[in-house]
Amino acid sequence: MRRVVSALFSNRLLWLKIALPASVLVCFSILSGVQGPRLLPRFTDFLKEPERFDGAELLVQFTMIERYAGPGRFVVHDIWGNRIEVLGQIPEGQDGCFISFRAKFKAPGYLILGKPWHIYRYDTAKLIVSAAALLTLLVLFARSFGLNIRRLRFEERR
Repeated sequence: MRRVVSALFSNRLLWLKIALPASVLVCFSILSGVQGPRLLPRFTDFLKEPERFDGAELLVQFTMIERYAGPGRFVVHDIWGNRIEVLGQIPEGQDGCFISFRAKFKAPGYLILGKPWHIYRYDTAKLIVSAAALLTLLVLFARSFGLNIRRLRFEERR
């Protein structure tokens, strides 16, 4: 009995089936690099031109609470190391935790904490559990399937 293979899964024009999605991905990456800073400015952009951004509302995601600067004040920094002061009440003892919140920028160079906000307390434990689950899946996959170099595909082990 003859097996019919769909044209989508055949080896015909394989280079095109790989190059087309890869080029679309590269184009989106370039567009994100060019348009991203304009659409989502960083803390340094806000601090360089405070008059331009005065009163702007923004969504701050996954910034680390660096230290408390007094009651109702704390300092956060983003993944690039940019620091900015935030005015607002959060529970004490959150130094080193990540936080996401809505805020309003004020001209001298600080943020006013808005609602809602969320503190990520157990993010390290979540990462460890997720990495262990992913590693387990990779080990199970490697035990069940092997890579055939000549055909460039995974085949079930016998």
